[in-house]
Amino acid sequence: MGFSDPSNAPATAPHVVDDLHALIEKAAIPLPVILVGHSDGGLYAAFYAADHPHDVAGLVLIDPDSPGLDLAATKVLDQPWLDNWRKSDQDDIKQARLCLTLAQGGELARYPTRYPKCMDDPPNADPALHRLLNAQLARPSEQEAMLTEDLDTGPAPDGGLSEAELAFQDLHFDFGDKPFVVLSGTGELGALPLAERIKVGKAMLANQAALASHSSQGRQVLVSSSSEYIQNSHPDVVVRVVTEVVGEARKRMAAHIN
Repeated sequence: MGFSDPSNAPATAPHVVDDLHALIEKAAIPLPVILVGHSDGGLYAAFYAADHPHDVAGLVLIDPDSPGLDLAATKVLDQPWLDNWRKSDQDDIKQARLCLTLAQGGELARYPTRYPKCMDDPPNADPALHRLLNAQLARPSEQEAMLTEDLDTGPAPDGGLSEAELAFQDLHFDFGDKPFVVLSGTGELGALPLAERIKVGKAMLANQAALASHSSQGRQVLVSSSSEYIQNSHPDVVVRVVTEVVGEARKRMAAHIN
């Protein structure tokens, strides 16, 4: 996705990880690396570390879609809100299918303003970036990748784990004693009433903390953010944590060499 050329494989978690591995090799980036991932990128970064453990020295995951996160949330929701949650998931898939159909027919390229749900549509958009993003989003390959990602990382039709989560489970992730920080926002889920928000928030925070426990040096950092985009709302926290993980990784590697 993004400004890259289209991949020759579907945008499932194993293929995304394969693409990242190929990129790191082709770019001759010195190993090991420290990966920073947000949302689905958090799942992919952890997947990469599980699949290529010797290539990764540290992890920082920003409000990641940790394995079982959706399942943890839906287990504690009362029925009416659970129904709404599930309907929202299905609506997202329907919208992604529509956007792909429109892109394939050239509609997004010809009439981008008609389809704001498929295109870049933020308030006060930067004009230059807005044009670039809309050109990117009008490509059928981009919309196909986004739909595939939704289908791969979204919950199964029965509410169980997604295909990506099941593939991650099969890797039996163990990050040893490497530095690993999960940044978790504590003020999200504003669409839910307070009682539901409290229950779901606790369940999701516990799930993300469990992901950090895959390293004996793993820890969760709570951030008072009303958005999952902590890198936008609290960039200072992200910069500080990444810097700390880099320092911890260097110390660990130096100790192992000595």
